[in-house]
Amino acid sequence: MIKDWTLVAALASILLGISTASVAEQITLDDRTAEAPYAYTLIADASPCLSPCEGFQPQLAINEFGIVAFVGCVERDPNMRCGVFAGNGGPLKLIAGLRANPGLGRIENGPFSWVAAPSINARGTVAFFGCLGSFPDARCGVFTGAGGPISTIVDEVSGPFSRIDGFTGAGIGISLDGTVAFVGCLRTGPCGIFKARNGEFTLAEEAAGRFSMNARGTVAFERCEADGCRVFTSRRGDTDIVAKINPLPCGASLPTAIPAIDARDTVAFLSCLAPNCATGWGIYTSRADRPIRLVVDTDAFGSLIIAPSISADGTVAFFGCPAGRNSCGMYVIDTDDSADAVILLGHACCFGPPFEFPLYNQDINSFGQVAFAGNLPDGRGGIVRANPRRWRR
Repeated sequence: MIKDWTLVAALASILLGISTASVAEQITLDDRTAEAPYAYTLIADASPCLSPCEGFQPQLAINEFGIVAFVGCVERDPNMRCGVFAGNGGPLKLIAGLRANPGLGRIENGPFSWVAAPSINARGTVAFFGCLGSFPDARCGVFTGAGGPISTIVDEVSGPFSRIDGFTGAGIGISLDGTVAFVGCLRTGPCGIFKARNGEFTLAEEAAGRFSMNARGTVAFERCEADGCRVFTSRRGDTDIVAKINPLPCGASLPTAIPAIDARDTVAFLSCLAPNCATGWGIYTSRADRPIRLVVDTDAFGSLIIAPSISADGTVAFFGCPAGRNSCGMYVIDTDDSADAVILLGHACCFGPPFEFPLYNQDINSFGQVAFAGNLPDGRGGIVRANPRRWRR
């Protein structure tokens, strides 16, 4: 693992051509909590409060160099520009722009009529679901880019797939070697999670839906059958059971219930602690053929815990409401089981009063940097990266 921030920043600048200038600063959250051990970098200003007005919430991912890829809008009406961007605190790099929509104050920024679900690898390549052209005749598919020409991985018109799932939060994954994973249905074959590399497609798991994928190319997903729900991992077609779980209320329809997977194939997942969710929820971690570890549950922490993500060293980030406090927010639990507040709900929200709407989307990298959509205590809002002041081992 690289421990030299200067080297990390230099490599990031070379890989994506993004300025390494930072606006990180020390901020005390409020008098209800001790000063968080984080400094903050504003990646993009005001994006989260504009994106929902465009019909989608921000979706984001962070790579090992702290570069954040996200769906959102920058600038303001009448100069709003929307699409997929990447940045680390300096000038943003446009990955894929959206077409003009004057009625919403959006000017021309690219050829796409819809973009969603970005993923970014350590090389700076961003994979995303998008649609070209006008609906209902738009050509939808999976694309990759790094700030230059866009590459088409697969689409529903010219490829072997009759459907590619990008409107329900199915997700897109990209590994270090450029393998791209997505959910789709072959014209003459099954539906499931597929991997694409060098123009060839392989079925990673049949009849599986939303998933996450790590840099090694291992996918983690949840599937419910007659005798219950289970969390699985699959790398080269060899599917392993990670854990049998109890389904959450609303089951797989919760986008925040997608299992998260780290670089060592350890999976963090959300489950109820008792059948039929008679008691609280918990976030657990496990690997195939390893004991299940309870990271945090609502009985000990508070009334709500959702949206887990996990770093390579086992640090778990999540959205939670701690017991005895009036504020919810983003938290991390380190390998020593200590909880740190990353940001509180008063800042991890959008729209503003009276539409206080928490944005649960966040991601964490191996250095413990947490990317999220929200507002800083000084009033600035957008896509933010929280940088830990100490190394997490």
